[in-house]
Amino acid sequence: AIDYSRKFAQYKSTEDIMGSDTIDSFGFRFNYGLLAFKLGWSSHAFDDTDNKHDGGTYTGVGFDIYLKKFSFYMDITDHYLEDRKTHIAGGDIGLRYHFGGTSEI
Repeated sequence: AIDYSRKFAQYKSTEDIMGSDTIDSFGFRFNYGLLAFKLGWSSHAFDDTDNKHDGGTYTGVGFDIYLKKFSFYMDITDHYLEDRKTHIAGGDIGLRYHFGGTSEI
């Protein structure tokens, strides 16, 4: 399936919040039973002006539990930021609505 998502994220160290950004992601999601794999491109709009926009590839793995047109999902995603040459990883939990069919194999 073609996948688009928008996330609002905050990054924390063990002591304090380090920063925040808005992540727009566009890519593909492949389902194999309950398992899901995803990959694509993400663009990050950071609050600081020196690194206002930074983008890169993302990959992830998770699962989907289907309930007709909806699915409950949980993913772990790794975003690679090309300008910073670093990775940001995190998890997502949510409810997804499916238009038409699914890419389930």
